[in-house]
Amino acid sequence: MTFPLLVALLLFIWALLHALYLERLRSVFVEAVHRSSDQVRMAGMEGRPQVSVVVPVRNEEMRIAPLLQDLHAQEMDREGYEVIVVDDGSTDATSTIAKGMADRWRGLHIITLHGDEGKKAALVRGCRAAKGLFVLASDGDVRHGPRHLPRVSARMASGGIDLLLMPVWTVADRGWCQLAQQLEQAALLGAAMGSALIGRPILANGANLAFRRDLLLDRRRDPLGTNWASGDDMFMLAAVSARDGAIEADPHPDALVRTQAVSGWRAYFDQRLRWAGKMRAVSIPRTRRVGIATMLLPWSLAVASFWFGLHITTGQALMRTWSLTILAWGLWCVPIIALVNAVHGAYDQRTRSLATLTALCQFTILAPIIAVLAIFVRPLWKGRRI
Repeated sequence: MTFPLLVALLLFIWALLHALYLERLRSVFVEAVHRSSDQVRMAGMEGRPQVSVVVPVRNEEMRIAPLLQDLHAQEMDREGYEVIVVDDGSTDATSTIAKGMADRWRGLHIITLHGDEGKKAALVRGCRAAKGLFVLASDGDVRHGPRHLPRVSARMASGGIDLLLMPVWTVADRGWCQLAQQLEQAALLGAAMGSALIGRPILANGANLAFRRDLLLDRRRDPLGTNWASGDDMFMLAAVSARDGAIEADPHPDALVRTQAVSGWRAYFDQRLRWAGKMRAVSIPRTRRVGIATMLLPWSLAVASFWFGLHITTGQALMRTWSLTILAWGLWCVPIIALVNAVHGAYDQRTRSLATLTALCQFTILAPIIAVLAIFVRPLWKGRRI
């Protein structure tokens, strides 16, 4: 066997393992979405909320009212839940709007932080004030369906769950930049849900996360990595994983929340730099392994393809080497497109295979650049340097 053929064979095996892993994630995701919902009996907890929704916010005056209206309109007895908005030093009308709504809704509570405390401190403060055994962490810019809280409450009350991961759908309504974000996030959503469903979670999203309240009340541990401005979701996942806690995922459409894609490439890069920065601090070995393998595979294929084109021109070696290489390229991209299409189908969204392939190529080029820049660049996030 020639050296180029050996390289092509190894790349093919790598791509095949990658494809089998993604296909497993896709299949368990689809199965979980279409599985009939279990009828979970609500535990009787008279006199206290079943679940506390904690919403750390900063400068969300355009989004806070729709969010709170969604939470007020839940198909659930309002005595069964409370909403705690923790205003993290907003400089706009966020706090005023929330307090105005709290005057007419006794289940809504407002906590105002002073100084430069940050989102993680806001989340902890909200959890300390919460009365429920379970907390649903939500961002200030998401939208909830009317059956979201009943489903979360039923799942958590069924017992045995420390951390419940749920889907976040990125809404795109303007141009390629937003559509690319939606497609990227659909792939990550499928990976997050699928990996948790097979018992080896690699990702979490803090915009839609439920957990036992006491996880944040143990002062001997720091489950949020509070030395880092961002990444409460991944630090929580790492902390619960490290103690072998029970982590489950619920990809059902009723468990989903929606958030608007950011506008413009500058905001896109700042957001990705923030996400990449937090990943350097989170210690989840399988997340690192999957991330590195996924990012290196297409680059390895590209380098090998270029090298084969320069050095292999005739004979059986040409046909065998290029056959394996072309198959490896297919095993890289087709399962990702299938996963994204499965996510779109699960939430009644239009599938876009060609756009997904374009976004995948774009992400493949940008991801290593962003990973390197994140080591040196600290972007602004809601007026603060992270």
